[in-house]
Amino acid sequence: PEDGNVDYCHCCMTPGNLLLCDFCPRAFHLECIKKEDSQSLPDSDRWECSVCKKEKVGTDDDLVDGKKSMDLILACFMTADVCDESVLRGAEVLSMIHDMLTKLMDYDFGYMFS
Repeated sequence: PEDGNVDYCHCCMTPGNLLLCDFCPRAFHLECIKKEDSQSLPDSDRWECSVCKKEKVGTDDDLVDGKKSMDLILACFMTADVCDESVLRGAEVLSMIHDMLTKLMDYDFGYMFS
């Protein structure tokens, strides 16, 4: 859509009369917001969805340490000497980058990155 928001509800994935978040591209049916989180109901000119509010707080899942991808990355270095400190450090960096990219692709709008 021309306004930059999606044209379907973030909760039920259907179109209709939608309330648009003023801080992200997400859109919601008022009925779906009431079911999900009554604290997120609009009460001013600018409205922030519950997802945006949660993202401001942050969680432990936001931290990327590369551990999820390390086995995959090390498999690519089968012929390298993984006892070599520089090879291991390179694998750790690549693993963190892979985890970050995977996190971006799994994000709500990650289809843009895949």
